[in-house]
Amino acid sequence: MNEENYLRSKMVQALKRERRMLAEGRLLEALDARYEYRRCRQQLLSYGEIVGT
Repeated sequence: MNEENYLRSKMVQALKRERRMLAEGRLLEALDARYEYRRCRQQLLSYGEIVGT
């Protein structure tokens, strides 16, 4: 459960960073943040499959 919460918090941070980078016009950094969000989301989904929930 702690791993899941950690991944969720990283997802929230990545989305906030993406919005901030987009507002500043820093598109490559925004894409990096979106990639981080998607990576954490995929880990969270695969973690759920492994645990069976």
